[in-house]
Amino acid sequence: MLKIPVNLCLLLFCFNCAAADKSELDLFIDKVVAQYGGDKLHNAQSLELVEHYNGFRMGQSYSFDRIDKVNYSAQTTILLPTQQVDFRWIRSAGADFSIQHQQFDGELGYQVDHKKQQVSQGGISLGNVDRNHLINLDAYLVWLLDRNRSNATDEGELRSPDGQLHKITFKAGNYPEMTLFIQSKSGTVLKMQRKHWLPNTYFVHEFSQHKRDKGVLYAASSYITRGGQPFSASSSRRLTINNQQTKNLTFPAFAILPSTKESGTSNAVDSATFISRKVADNLYQAGSGWGYSLFYDAGDYFVGIGGYKDLTKRFNAIQTLTKKSNPLKYQIFTHHHADHLGGVNEAVTLGAQLVTAQELIPAIRDAAATPIADNQFVLVDGVLHLADNKISVFPFNSDHAKMHLVAHFTPGNTLFSEDVYYSRQQQGSPQGYADLVRLNSAMQNAGVRVQHYAAAHSPRVLDQQDFEYSLANMAPESDKHCPETWSICQSYSF
Repeated sequence: MLKIPVNLCLLLFCFNCAAADKSELDLFIDKVVAQYGGDKLHNAQSLELVEHYNGFRMGQSYSFDRIDKVNYSAQTTILLPTQQVDFRWIRSAGADFSIQHQQFDGELGYQVDHKKQQVSQGGISLGNVDRNHLINLDAYLVWLLDRNRSNATDEGELRSPDGQLHKITFKAGNYPEMTLFIQSKSGTVLKMQRKHWLPNTYFVHEFSQHKRDKGVLYAASSYITRGGQPFSASSSRRLTINNQQTKNLTFPAFAILPSTKESGTSNAVDSATFISRKVADNLYQAGSGWGYSLFYDAGDYFVGIGGYKDLTKRFNAIQTLTKKSNPLKYQIFTHHHADHLGGVNEAVTLGAQLVTAQELIPAIRDAAATPIADNQFVLVDGVLHLADNKISVFPFNSDHAKMHLVAHFTPGNTLFSEDVYYSRQQQGSPQGYADLVRLNSAMQNAGVRVQHYAAAHSPRVLDQQDFEYSLANMAPESDKHCPETWSICQSYSF
């Protein structure tokens, strides 16, 4: 008979006990982590993802009846132990070229201005510093899952053309809740799903062409759909583990703006706090985040503009503020972009008539959950006057959307626009651009006098002095500035 030493028996017994103590979910996560490199991923100090990809602007194109394609490049580096992130991004569409550089130092976020070589703080966190670039990396998703097992739920298995898939839903910090679809046999992540703000709409990230860097597995190709429609597709993609160049990163990249540093606060507007306030006689503003509306009190009814989701919340806040329960009779929709039609269903439920242009009706109906009758629309043809001529709605020739409306309110001589003219800084006037010249002509042709400029994307109301500054200080139409130290700039010739 083979005799096994007592101490070896105890060791084997303890090992089996430890394995038995783990749940099936933990054991499967162990398998996934092992597939992605095990300790090589678990102990990684940094991840650097460089990607060139095409974006498809469904719901954001110039015209409702087509989907524009835009070229993007991104380089995202995360120092895993400290959760510091450096994000560099390029957008290129014809003559339109822009860059964005954002950082998160583990506590604070920064927007980097390379022309001025300075940074400003405000509104940036680990969850939004990189335009969701890192959560489009399957290796990083596995790293997050490994560290957030207590927030993971086993959703069972399902059959697919890719074989048996295991579903795991988990939450990590201020990232959105995500569901992973993982090959049961191999432990490779093939898909990730997360919610879009539209009801019953999801982003689905598909991962393929897996390869390894320093033993860590990752998908060399990604494809994202939104609501089943193309959103983005990578053309090239490279992950580098523990890149020595990360030692050269500094947080922040440049000196903080003096006004920000001295006050210890950000120059960015406070968009996190929901507001409801009076901005002129019978004219009220409500909103938060990226969605603000104006409501005009016409006596026995209200007129609204600003069609972002949560329209009902904004309208209810104004009813509370004014202590009036009068209905929303008219809601103005300015253009066809999906985010600005997020409140269509709410407007219909509130019983409002929808003020818009004939060209925008297909997009509005497409955004609605229920059919909208023809007589629910009030059409803008030239200049439409509402509320005893206190409101004028008219189009202007915009490069942003083929049909674009703005509205002028006599109280305060206030113009409201969406995606046209606004600032998310507390102080300072924004630079101008070509659309403002066309807007100025449209205002003159409509015969309106403007002193204040409210917008869908900011609580700040600009004034005529700001507008005149913007017209006199136009940003170069083709300022293709790309920092020499950015490797992703080498893909572009100027």
